[in-house]
Amino acid sequence: LRIALPKQFQPQRTILRVRYAVVVEIALVALFVACAAFVRACVDHVHQERKLNFLKNEVERARKMIAHRAELANEVAHEIKNPLTAILCSAETLNLVLGDKLDKDHKQSLRYIKEYGDILLRLVSDFLDLNRAEAGHMTPQPEPTEVVPAVRSIVGLLKYPAMQKNITVKLLHNDENTMAMIDPRHLKQVLFNLVHNAVNYTGDGGEIQVVVGADPIGGCVLVSVKDNGRGIPAHKLEKIFEIYERYETAAEHAEFKLGIGTGLGLALCKSLVEMAGGQIRAVSAPGVGSSFDFVLPLAAAKQEKLLEAEPIQETKTSAQPLLGLNFLIVDEDLGSRESVAKLIQAWGGAVDNVREAVEALHALEHKSYDAVMIDGELASADGYGMAKAIKDSASNKNATLIVAGKDSHNRDQALAAGADAFIEKPFNGKLLLASIINSHNQH
Repeated sequence: LRIALPKQFQPQRTILRVRYAVVVEIALVALFVACAAFVRACVDHVHQERKLNFLKNEVERARKMIAHRAELANEVAHEIKNPLTAILCSAETLNLVLGDKLDKDHKQSLRYIKEYGDILLRLVSDFLDLNRAEAGHMTPQPEPTEVVPAVRSIVGLLKYPAMQKNITVKLLHNDENTMAMIDPRHLKQVLFNLVHNAVNYTGDGGEIQVVVGADPIGGCVLVSVKDNGRGIPAHKLEKIFEIYERYETAAEHAEFKLGIGTGLGLALCKSLVEMAGGQIRAVSAPGVGSSFDFVLPLAAAKQEKLLEAEPIQETKTSAQPLLGLNFLIVDEDLGSRESVAKLIQAWGGAVDNVREAVEALHALEHKSYDAVMIDGELASADGYGMAKAIKDSASNKNATLIVAGKDSHNRDQALAAGADAFIEKPFNGKLLLASIINSHNQH
């Protein structure tokens, strides 16, 4: 632009200068806009980083809070175990000792204590097991397990509530010896929850079928629990195995006087079946009924003609099945210790109960016992040294040792230390008696 131009080109020179100035202004404006955009981007980035860090902190805080509440709920559930054990065993004792002497109203009150105590027992057990499964703390011990006898056992336990509603429970199977690869305790838990739900959600006069089939080609066992109840709506069926999901609302069930669950049972069933390498599903149609089917790995099976078994009959036992046996109970919790002692006495057993390990060792030195029952937490205080002391005792080396603990970790410790049996708290009279008799017979 500084080139000397003839006068006739001066207008062009002025135009060039103007254009240059405009270009410079545009460039400066663009640069300013770019700088402003850059600064704004930096500010936004910093703001987003702060916001992201804040959200991360809030998420972490929420996770810690959830974990803390889960731990608290777990602790509360464990703290319920001793009181619940005392309530259930005391109710069973009252029924055995005073059952025939009570009037109709008092019998009804006692029945409510037992029935709702058993419901609470199931709820606490499901909650704790589900927590363990979700946390990865449950260690299954799969083994070849007979499915049909397990079904018979569970149906026998639930015979009374089924009879109250005039519900027929049938067992169909294609092989009496069908074997599934699963932890036997987990199989019974799954069956109990499914059959119990079927009884609760089937109306008076209904029918429930438990079908067990083996598929050698597919290498699996199929178990189906079918009912002809009201059925489950499609929108509920999609989330039926999620925790805290239920069949229907309390208002909908009030009309039909059917049971209401918390949703823990089916969520636990799903976890236990999947831990065994199987799958579970639900098929239902409103007004027709529901079918809960689960598949497990096959351990051994034969393909035979479908058979129909008779409804399960309860085994009649003596009014005093423990008559003549001596027991020692060691438990720091007074209510739990004395309620169990009273129940064993009602069954005919003679009982000494002590609070501490030192007292137990002193008792073992001066008396011979057929069975010793120790609280798991007390037994684990010295690495289950009491179990060894009992086994080393000259007068009690043949005594049956039963440990009552809170979870599978206690079970493994107890059995490794030489215990003959393990029973998980809380428990009711049926579980206690079965554990005592089975362990004593095996011993």
